[in-house]
Amino acid sequence: MKKEIFPIRSKLNLSRKQLKEFKAIAANAGQDLSLLYEGESQNTYHRIATMQEARRILSQATKAQRRKRSETFLDGLEYRSRIPQGMHDRGEAYVFADHPLEEERDKGGHNNHLPIYVRTLSILEKVVPAGEVWDLSVHPSEWDVDEREEMYNIVNIGKLTLEANASIIVRGNAFILTCQKLVKEGSSPENYDIGILDTPHGFGYRMGDFDGADGRDGADGKKGADGRQPRLGTTFLGPVTDQLFKKESLDGKDGTPGEAGTNGESGLNGGACRLAEINLRHLTTQSPVTVGVIPGSGGNGGDGGNGGCGGDGGTGADGFRTVEKNVEPGHGGDGGPGGNGGKGGRAGHGGISSNVFLEVPEDEIDNIRYYSKKGLPGKPGKGGAGGKGGRPGRGGLPYKRSENEKQTDTGPLNGTPGKPGKDGRDGRTGRVMPAAKVYLNSRHETGSGPQE
Repeated sequence: MKKEIFPIRSKLNLSRKQLKEFKAIAANAGQDLSLLYEGESQNTYHRIATMQEARRILSQATKAQRRKRSETFLDGLEYRSRIPQGMHDRGEAYVFADHPLEEERDKGGHNNHLPIYVRTLSILEKVVPAGEVWDLSVHPSEWDVDEREEMYNIVNIGKLTLEANASIIVRGNAFILTCQKLVKEGSSPENYDIGILDTPHGFGYRMGDFDGADGRDGADGKKGADGRQPRLGTTFLGPVTDQLFKKESLDGKDGTPGEAGTNGESGLNGGACRLAEINLRHLTTQSPVTVGVIPGSGGNGGDGGNGGCGGDGGTGADGFRTVEKNVEPGHGGDGGPGGNGGKGGRAGHGGISSNVFLEVPEDEIDNIRYYSKKGLPGKPGKGGAGGKGGRPGRGGLPYKRSENEKQTDTGPLNGTPGKPGKDGRDGRTGRVMPAAKVYLNSRHETGSGPQE
């Protein structure tokens, strides 16, 4: 094996220290060094069962780097310290910095996540051709796990060459890249050379599309039945009513209410940028290497459904004359009330971001640029319109003593119009989430690129 090492070091121009680190990372994953020396890549899936092993294997930080990171690791993350993400942040502060484990507070939660899912990819030399993107993401299907399961992605490279406008990305994994020599040829792509991107899925109380579904429109109310004209019996004295006749049967029935529109669904919170540690041991570049950290935007809330219109009131039956008396006409039915509009769905919050650590030689620090963006919320859904009230039913006409008799106004007998439904409230706005904190050589920096 030793005879093979020198030609490899010579070809890739790596130092003993660089090759030693490359070998150590591969060995932690149980990879076959002889195959790596022959130019093959090794892709190993393994689990890490304890926080102590995670600290040893995942991070390449020195003791001094860990101490420096710990000074500000949790600064700015207080807003999520009391939710499960806070437990996660404290665990990462132990693994990637120098915070103590808070066993009493977090042990139960950590045990729910252990053993963690890890993929280690090792390759001695990789060239990304001009204009191409090398996607290093680990996908849930590779582990047969839920899309929201956190996966740790260790990438171990001897020499990486990015030709003009080539880039590498990782989407939604905790990412640990250790590259002994990065060569960048020509210009950068428009956004970044190394992209730390959001999970392809959102977060919330449901799965599926980022945007919330629109609410369903309420059904219209039904028209009230018209008043019933009775069937009159005949006698030699004139018409008579049936013994079962009731005066209220002449009245038109009220229209039924319109159905309320259903609420719009909330948008999912944007995809998260997980923690990244990027160790670039030597940079040879024609222009600075740019690292971009870009969380996802929140989904839009669905619009509330419109309320259904109230049903119209039924028409009253006309009055009539019997032997005993003149029977007054029936009242018109009232219009049904319109249904209320559904509420608009809440906009999804912007995606959250974890810390990103960039480690480069101090004398090559001008060869790297970086930026992190805030997670932007989606748009809230609009409330649905309230349904119109139903029209009032017309009252029946009075009995006509003769064909030439003029009909009187039935206004007092008309029903009342239905009240319109209330418009639904617009959805709540989402929150802008803070940009990732980027540490350059374990120092928290404000960035050297666009921040919004």
